[in-house]
Order: sequence, then structure tokens, then C-alpha cells
Amino acid sequence: MGARRDLQLRTKSGSLIPVTISLYPLDGSGVGVVLATVREGSARERRSKADILVAEIGRIVNSGLEIQCVYEAVVDSIPALVKYD
Repeated sequence: MGARRDLQLRTKSGSLIPVTISLYPLDGSGVGVVLATVREGSARERRSKADILVAEIGRIVNSGLEIQCVYEAVVDSIPALVKYD
């Protein structure tokens, strides 16, 4: 119904969480009614980051490098792809 936007909601504790809002028009009601759903969005972000990681590892593995070079390239690329504290 509209463009996807990155949105955040503030929780009672004051922290911000990513959310996805979907709108669904309900036809046949005779009135302009829209059903809105709000879902916590961090799971989607984690899947997206995991997809990027898998794609990069796949690119390295299929690059034709010798296996030892593949291992080293994967190890070298992990810190840039996986953010951790």
C-alpha cells in the first residue's frame, strides 16, 4: 500500500525497537477501513544480515582460490560482516 520505511517505536522503558507496519485495505465493508499490523522488525534485520554473510562466504568459496586461501579470506571477512561487542 506504500513504500517500505524503516520505522522505530519507543517502548515503555524508553528504548527504540525496529518495527514493520503493514496496511491492508478491507474491501466490501462499505466504509474506508484499513487493517494495520505492527511487527517487531529486528528478526528481519538479523535474517537480512545473515543473508549478506552467507552470500559473501559463497562468493569467497566460489572464487576459485585454493582451500587454505578460502579459509583465510573467510576468517578475514567475518569481523566486517558480523558486528559484535
